[in-house]
Amino acid sequence: MYKKPILTLVAIIIAAGIPVRADTEFFACSESGSGPNYFKVCVSDTGNVTLLESPKGQEHIRVPPIADPYVQSLHWGLQNSMEGFHVCRWPEWGGPSFAYSFDFGSYHPDAGQRGSGLADLGWEAPHRIDRPSGAGKFPLTVYRKTHLCYDFEGVWPPAPCFELKQEFSVDTAKRELAITMTLYSRVKWSQRNVSLVRVVDLDVDKTDLDDRAAFTGRSLIQFDGGPEACGDIGWPPEYKCSGGRRDAVSLTGLTPNYRLEVVDYRFLFDLEQLCDGYDGLGFLRTDEPRLTALAYRFGDLPPGASRTVKFVYRAY
Repeated sequence: MYKKPILTLVAIIIAAGIPVRADTEFFACSESGSGPNYFKVCVSDTGNVTLLESPKGQEHIRVPPIADPYVQSLHWGLQNSMEGFHVCRWPEWGGPSFAYSFDFGSYHPDAGQRGSGLADLGWEAPHRIDRPSGAGKFPLTVYRKTHLCYDFEGVWPPAPCFELKQEFSVDTAKRELAITMTLYSRVKWSQRNVSLVRVVDLDVDKTDLDDRAAFTGRSLIQFDGGPEACGDIGWPPEYKCSGGRRDAVSLTGLTPNYRLEVVDYRFLFDLEQLCDGYDGLGFLRTDEPRLTALAYRFGDLPPGASRTVKFVYRAY
C-alpha cells in the first residue's frame, strides 16, 4: 500500500515558500573614527536603525527606559526606543480613516530583542536581502511586503498592498546613514492618499531629559540642551541629564519631488496623526513621550506605480 511521505516542519516551510530567519538587530553595522569623530551605526534585517553612536559612548537611539515609577507614569510606561517606518492610505471604502502598516523597531531590554506588539503591524518578514559587500556590512538592501489587501477589504484576487525596498549606505567621513526607500503599489487599483513616513524616537546622549529640537522645511534636528535645559524642565536631581555635551542628530528628507512634513508624533496610538496631521515642531523641549517623523505625502498612487524618497541621519 502506498504511503504518503511525512514532511518535516522545515520541508513544509520551504515548500510553502515561507522565509526562514531570525530577527537580527545588528544585521549590518559600520564602525569608524575615534574620539569626537567616532561613528557607529547598525541596521536590523527588518530595515530599522537599531544603533546610532557618536562620539564614542554616546548612543542616541538604542536607549533603555528610565527604571523609575515616577518617570514611567509620565511616559505611560512606553519609553521603548524606536526607529522605523510607516505607510498609510485610505482604505477602499473611503476616507478619512486610514489603513496602517508600520514597523517602529521597538527596543526594550525587558521585552527581549524586539519589543511588544506596539512595534510592528501589517508587514511580512523580509523576502529578500542583498548584501553585495558581504555579511554584516553596508550597503544593505531589504525588501518587505505588507499583508494581503484582501485581509482588510475583501478584494480579490488577494495581493500585498505594497512592497517596500530600503537601501542603506554609510558615509563615515560625514557620519551619515543614507536610507533610500522605494514604495511599490502591488494592486490593480489606485491607492488613495498614500504617505511614507520615517519615524524616530531620539534620546541624544542617552537621555531626552535635556533635549531640544528644531526643524527646517526638510529636516529635524534634536540636540543636547545642556544642564540648564534639564533644570528648566524641573526634573529632580536623581534624574540625570547628559552633562551638556551639546551633541546632535538630524534626520533630513532629500527628495524635493513630493510634499514633506515634519510631524511631532505625541501619542503612540494616534496613528492618523502620522498620516494626515501636521504639528510643526519649532523650538521645543522634549519633556514628554514623543516620536518625531518626516512624512512624504504622495497623494493617490496609481496601479503598479512606485515612489522613491531618500532620508539621511547625521551625527554632529
